[in-house]
Amino acid sequence: LRSGLADELSRYWACVGAGHWARIVSVLEADIAFRAREMAVCGTGPMLNRLHAMVRYEAGAISVTAGSDSACHSRGRGWVLMPSVFTWPTVRVTTTDPWRPAMSYPARGVAEVWDGVPPVGEDALGTLLGRRRAAVLAALAVPRTTLEVAGRLSITPGAASLHLSRLHEARVVDRMRAGRYVFYVANDCGRVIINAAR
Repeated sequence: LRSGLADELSRYWACVGAGHWARIVSVLEADIAFRAREMAVCGTGPMLNRLHAMVRYEAGAISVTAGSDSACHSRGRGWVLMPSVFTWPTVRVTTTDPWRPAMSYPARGVAEVWDGVPPVGEDALGTLLGRRRAAVLAALAVPRTTLEVAGRLSITPGAASLHLSRLHEARVVDRMRAGRYVFYVANDCGRVIINAAR
């Protein structure tokens, strides 16, 4: 029975999940990088208050407005925050012992998982930057690594690296390191260019 169930789950994964997995990982890692940076720059309270409309941090306590009036006390065990592409538009809280309290919330850019490459304007951005570089910039609405950009646009990692370097030199994308990964994301100037071409 176990073997048959494992085979069925494997087939289900191949049909339903495998094609989206790279984008799921990309969105989740980008959200973690964004929240970590926001917490480092602004503090834990402001980061939590911007996490989701249902979440509030006040006087050292986290409150979640959900469908029930029940309260949870972490008793000094802290909270595990988990970005998810499956919880939109709400948050889910798990408080079952013996695990630490955990909150699953919609990751930023969750629509990116289910959409294709973001469209760029009617050749306006392509004329300005070149079609491929314009597509790279448009793909940086959320932070991505060189390999993620290459996979998303079906180009070689070398080509993606060249485009990212040029965009970074032009100061329309920012570069940030998270562990062994380097992420690129369109900055304010890059977003203005993308939005103006739509």
